[in-house]
Amino acid sequence: MFKDKFTFLIFFILIRCIPAMGQVNGEHIFCVTGIAVDSLTGKGIEDASIAVYDQQGRKMKNDISRESGRFKFYIRLVSSCRMEVVHLSYQKKTIIINPTDADSLTLGRLLLLPRMHELKEVAISAKKNVVSYGLNKITYSVALDSSNKGISALDMIQKVPLIEVAGNQLVASGRSNLKLFLDGKEVGSSSSYVAFLKSLPAGSFSKVEVNTSPDIRYQQEGVTTIINLTSDKKLPKGIFAGLNTGISSRLGYTYGGFVMSRLDKLYIVATLNRDNSGQFVDGESIQQIYNLDNSFISSLTTSSRQRNSSLLTDINATYNISPASSVRVNFSRFGLNSDSEFIQARGNVTSGDLVFKNLQSFYNLEGDYERVGRNKHIFSLALKLANDSQQQSFERTDRYAGSTGNEYTVQADYIIPKEKWKIDLGTKLIRRNIDRSGTVPIAGYSQDIFRLYGSAAYDITKKHRITLGLISDAAAFENVVSSNKYYNLLFQGNYSFLAGKSTNISFSFNQQVKRPGLKYIAPAILVSLPQNILVGNQELSPEMIYNYKTMVNGLLLKKPASASIYFTHIPASIIEEKMLTNEGVLTTYSNRATFYQLGTSVFYSYPITKKISLRLNGDIGLQQWKSQDNDLSNRGLIYKIFTTLTYNGFIGCNTQLRFFNYSRVITPQGYYGAYYDSQLSVSRAFFHERFSCKATLYQPFLGKQQVKSIFDTSSGSYSAANITQVRYLNLSLSYELGNVSKAMSNRSQKGKRAENDDLKIP
Repeated sequence: MFKDKFTFLIFFILIRCIPAMGQVNGEHIFCVTGIAVDSLTGKGIEDASIAVYDQQGRKMKNDISRESGRFKFYIRLVSSCRMEVVHLSYQKKTIIINPTDADSLTLGRLLLLPRMHELKEVAISAKKNVVSYGLNKITYSVALDSSNKGISALDMIQKVPLIEVAGNQLVASGRSNLKLFLDGKEVGSSSSYVAFLKSLPAGSFSKVEVNTSPDIRYQQEGVTTIINLTSDKKLPKGIFAGLNTGISSRLGYTYGGFVMSRLDKLYIVATLNRDNSGQFVDGESIQQIYNLDNSFISSLTTSSRQRNSSLLTDINATYNISPASSVRVNFSRFGLNSDSEFIQARGNVTSGDLVFKNLQSFYNLEGDYERVGRNKHIFSLALKLANDSQQQSFERTDRYAGSTGNEYTVQADYIIPKEKWKIDLGTKLIRRNIDRSGTVPIAGYSQDIFRLYGSAAYDITKKHRITLGLISDAAAFENVVSSNKYYNLLFQGNYSFLAGKSTNISFSFNQQVKRPGLKYIAPAILVSLPQNILVGNQELSPEMIYNYKTMVNGLLLKKPASASIYFTHIPASIIEEKMLTNEGVLTTYSNRATFYQLGTSVFYSYPITKKISLRLNGDIGLQQWKSQDNDLSNRGLIYKIFTTLTYNGFIGCNTQLRFFNYSRVITPQGYYGAYYDSQLSVSRAFFHERFSCKATLYQPFLGKQQVKSIFDTSSGSYSAANITQVRYLNLSLSYELGNVSKAMSNRSQKGKRAENDDLKIP
């Protein structure tokens, strides 16, 4: 085998040395390997210092991690020693190494925490606030607020300055003339906003932007606020889904869910929400009628029971044709079914059961195309088809009313951005057809609206901007009774500037036109009680509305705050003229009134302690109505005040107490008194914030509310009523399924591996 003795001698010596290579003088030689990894990003840490010390603190070995974070070194070891992984940007990692009989030691992934976690929480939040301010814009960063984990988008949006939920309406500073956008595109209709947000998780979005001075293409519709939800672009590609359900102590229920698909060029959001819990009004209402000298005339006692159910289906799909062009399609269907039962007694005479049914359905299909051309010029074309139908009837009576309407809209916009200029030009054509039916003969009508509008915004400096706009509005209204044509020229203006780093101050003026609809022109039946009868006025003219507003948004004591002062004037306002008759209340309309309103809106959020916070959002105004041809006038205070007290920390729960106080309405005939609502809710998230439950007690503080109204002085009487609230409990559950497509893919791969294993030959 070996050609000479020398080769055999060398081979023999090597064989004898191999068992002794792991030990030198009784010391064990280890090969130590591992990876230094960032605990947040999961990426390897380069240039991390690895040092090994013996029990006396003497350094035994020193090494540095490579670009991938990997390190490898050899060390002679007799007893246990201490290894430290040190990097300037991370906290020190210490590991104890004990001697074993093995020749290698694999430490695996060593997670290092960034040093920012050693700082106090206050120092971190001071670097970037949850709420920031720009020119006519408020931005709420969803990801920076840790309390958004495991809650719905509806709960999240109520943390945004100015935004609240009043019943089934989304409001900004107490007003509902807003639009809800998803990634810059409108979602459904205003009646379905709450149901849409209830179905989506807050974690789907990165931020919420509130635009307090929208572009002229939205202002021409009377919109004063736009809420834009921006999807979280950091979410991986795939199909995400979630489910939610709820039950009520009034035997009501809700269920729904969402599906969100994020592909290369296609983005789809689909929601479904069924709400059969509704708003319950169970109890008695006592209405008493008096002469103006306070002498009693008669009383009307009404026992009522009401239940509402609704169904929302919304599908929003966006396809990016190219980096410069995209197309979007939105389909929304919202249905409402309301049943109300009344048992009325006037004096000792009972009129029996009156069951009022209100069925309403709304379909909306719209699509738009947007293209960014040369010099970043933007062209957009939008088409919309909407259908709204409503049927109202009183069982055991011969009265009913119904309507069906279609709306067709075409809108085109062209935006020219310059270095300091932004020019917006557009046109909009609306065609409406309304068919009416009812006990009282009533004809439908058609309405055509044609608008041309344009605005120019100029940045005087980086902190100062002025915007001027002009709207040309022409409308034609026609039915079998009359034919009216209207033309109005409307002006818009806004000046906004940043004072300091976080305060925005704006001054705005705009004109609006409100044309009389069929309700004001033709006879109909009101939807409250059969005793109410309406007679229209063919001679009504549109209302010209003049709005002036000054607004300040910023930080007060380093916390989000907002305040505004506004003034509204309507020279020839449409008013109701009521008269008591033997058959009930007769109502008609006229332009013979002047309307003024001076008010203020305020918002402030303040943390009382680390776990308790207070949020105040309100709108308070003084209104005055005055008839132009008689002494009928009225003035009074109107308000909408939202107060929310939140406590975080009780066994990980979020506890919230919410009050909602508002006045109903002021008319030349009288004042409808104050109303209040309250809710107590407790919510908690489980299983990595994917499952959450919430219990809400409605009306925890019961009480009677007084409503007062003065009818036309020609009747010489007024009425006052007491209404009793209802208390009930609602329990809701939601679960986020996560990335469904990824889970299905993993299962498919496991199945293929199992099939391949079965094919292996033993």
